[in-house]
Amino acid sequence: MVHPMRAALFALLSLSSLAAAAQDAPAALCRAYDNGQWQTLGRGSLESCLRAMDQAVPAFNSQGFKFGLAGRQLVAADNNYFYRSEDLGRSWSAFGYRGSVKAILDAAAPLQPAALPVAAAEVLPPPSAVPQVEERSCSVYGEGAWKAVGNLPLPACGDALDQTPNQYDETGYKYGYWGKLYLAADARNILTSDNGENWTPLRPR
Repeated sequence: MVHPMRAALFALLSLSSLAAAAQDAPAALCRAYDNGQWQTLGRGSLESCLRAMDQAVPAFNSQGFKFGLAGRQLVAADNNYFYRSEDLGRSWSAFGYRGSVKAILDAAAPLQPAALPVAAAEVLPPPSAVPQVEERSCSVYGEGAWKAVGNLPLPACGDALDQTPNQYDETGYKYGYWGKLYLAADARNILTSDNGENWTPLRPR
């Protein structure tokens, strides 16, 4: 029979070993797709990889995107958004609007050198799937009337509100809607809200 103190000590040592192994495990490999080739940039977090990929690829492709890999997660960027896909492009989710996540990406630790060589089996074909940006009905208020602009991505609806005359209400705002999402603009920022009370910056003006 194992003594209870010895069993507890064994469990503690096992947990310590697992924690050490997790700390020693290499960070995800980050790569960028540029000029028809995958280039290894280093190892690090998803945020570090998004920033490095965006900096490493000098221009958007003919469809308006840059692509990279964070481990086995396909990542992409256009002029407005960062995206990620865990099934190599079959489905996408938005990581965030550029202006909203800039501080997060800037705070990410730099990529570390990729000490381990990249096996040929890890080299993937060129990315072919294009992220789809959600579009909703966009309406803006200007010159005393509401105007339906059309179905637009959120950044474009924010741009439409930005371009309306700067006729602010008594609280210093002008307004719009993107689907059921509230939009507002003051002299400095475009803002969004789910409930009309708590506001989040979309981008500076």
